[in-house]
Amino acid sequence: MPSPVNTAVARNCLALSLIPLIIVISACIVIYMDYRGSLAKPNVIFEEDISLAIDKACCMKTTINLGLLSVPGDECIKAEVINVRTFGELNLVMSGVLILEPESGEDSAIQIEMPCAVSIGTECFRVEKVIYGYDAPLMIKGGEYRLTLILYWSALEGGELSFTIRIIRSGVCEGAL
Repeated sequence: MPSPVNTAVARNCLALSLIPLIIVISACIVIYMDYRGSLAKPNVIFEEDISLAIDKACCMKTTINLGLLSVPGDECIKAEVINVRTFGELNLVMSGVLILEPESGEDSAIQIEMPCAVSIGTECFRVEKVIYGYDAPLMIKGGEYRLTLILYWSALEGGELSFTIRIIRSGVCEGAL
């Protein structure tokens, strides 16, 4: 029969040996949660409200100049469409391309594809691939960028559509320029 002292020492040693494992697991969970965006609120660096009158039409397209984006240093960014609101019997699928054109003219423009950005009353199908800058963060160089949003849609019913396009900073970046 083991002595009570040996049993207590063994329990303490076991508990102490588990502490580093618990710390590592906790750190991994926090890093994973931050990567997925669940813990931290997004750090918005650009935001613009957009309203469109949609007629019953197929394959319409519009270009919207959004202004300038100032990026002080290299950043990981993601574009997203939020706060979608409709008025009328709107039924549509909308995709887009966000173009970041450097003011310096030294680098080529960055195009972020945004398939199925808005889908109302119908399904939207897209290619199964990760799009950096939309599905996952994209690294961009610091500087001034002219922002242009090209939207194209197919609508079965008309109405009014409003939404917010925003660009957020993201802490973890996989796609680099």
